[in-house]
Amino acid sequence: MFARLAATTIGLALFTVVWTAWGGTAAQTTFERCLREGDLLGASKEVRELPRRDPNHAFSWKNLGWFDLMENRLPEARAHLRRALKLDPSDRETKALLSLAWYRTGDLSLSSAMQDDLGYDALAELVATLEPKAYAVSRATSTRIGLLPNSPRLKFPVRINGKDAQFYLDTRGGMSAVNDTVARAAKVERQQSNFLQFWFWAAGKWSVKNRFGRVERLELGSMQVGQIPVLLPNWKGLVDGLLGTDFLSHFETVVDYPRKELFLRKAELGSDKAPQPEKDPKDGRIVLPFFWAPGGQIVLQGQVNGTDAVFLLDTVAVGRPVTLSRRLIHRAHLPAHGGYIISLRRAGLFPWVYTEFRELRIGPIVQEDQKADIGTMYDFPPSIDHMQGFPIDGIVGNAFFQAYRLTLDFHQMRVILEPSKSLGATADRARTAHAVVEQ
Repeated sequence: MFARLAATTIGLALFTVVWTAWGGTAAQTTFERCLREGDLLGASKEVRELPRRDPNHAFSWKNLGWFDLMENRLPEARAHLRRALKLDPSDRETKALLSLAWYRTGDLSLSSAMQDDLGYDALAELVATLEPKAYAVSRATSTRIGLLPNSPRLKFPVRINGKDAQFYLDTRGGMSAVNDTVARAAKVERQQSNFLQFWFWAAGKWSVKNRFGRVERLELGSMQVGQIPVLLPNWKGLVDGLLGTDFLSHFETVVDYPRKELFLRKAELGSDKAPQPEKDPKDGRIVLPFFWAPGGQIVLQGQVNGTDAVFLLDTVAVGRPVTLSRRLIHRAHLPAHGGYIISLRRAGLFPWVYTEFRELRIGPIVQEDQKADIGTMYDFPPSIDHMQGFPIDGIVGNAFFQAYRLTLDFHQMRVILEPSKSLGATADRARTAHAVVEQ
């Protein structure tokens, strides 16, 4: 079985936080409560109390290193995770997180050695072959690409090893991927080792054989990027490929929704300071701090009807601007409306239900009296919480950002939303998002 901890190295899969109490200290209890109740900002503050209260327990340093990693404080994450390993040298979760910290820093040989020590040959082989020029940028350090106008998702043309293809931008995907058929046509280098990925759905558990590969040359407009690690799944022609957050973290990424443009500019790795929200931007921008989970997902702190909630930023999601989990429906006492539709693709009845909320807040954004989809098992699979180490309560998709120019800044760990002047103005545009008219 391809263990979940191996996949953590490049943000592919799962990392499980220890939920059970080990010492019962007030700081630890508050930290765990913040995680369970969807308060990541509170958990980020409380986790820094753990080493002060109990500096001789590996749990304290591991969780501090975990949050440092999610806030892209890579030097601090490495130091704290190494200290956790000194206290508990056998902890495989700590080793996996440290390997991920080395990977995000660009120290690929150290990351590969850690994976080799964990016994995950496929990942160790892949990371080792990326030295010394992973994500090497040439020809131009920035590029502007037009998004394909008829796609509901962020779809754009690329050339992979000289072959034309169309990719999606996927902020929910921790690793970039190329459809196996496209990869074969483009002669993408394939790793010898393969592995099994396990998926869970209503009918039970099934597995699919997967393989890693390495793209020698990806052309994005005027810019060329080399040595890109990818998954090689068989999507049966549904999509040629996607760029995940492992790729996007090497760039400042700007999506101009009104103009349907994608802009990429080479950026530095790592952040030298904690993410801080800008409380009153002078230019009307909305600035949201985000966390970069070990699974590679971008998550935002928010509230629904006053209940804390954690949202995935998902640029592949279409439909209503917001999708909420059934867990949040129960926690926030929201109504459920709708019924079932027949879905040939999913072979049977499929629930098509929605809810209504009085108020949703994400940073300074406020939406009132709106509808939201209720997520299914495909939106919130049983593994999604374990992938992050905390429950996921909602998804904000493309429709949420249609009025904005969206910037992903991994260096300072923030999402910047600039309202489009062409869409009109409101009295308090920096604090209130436009309601999206339901089609």
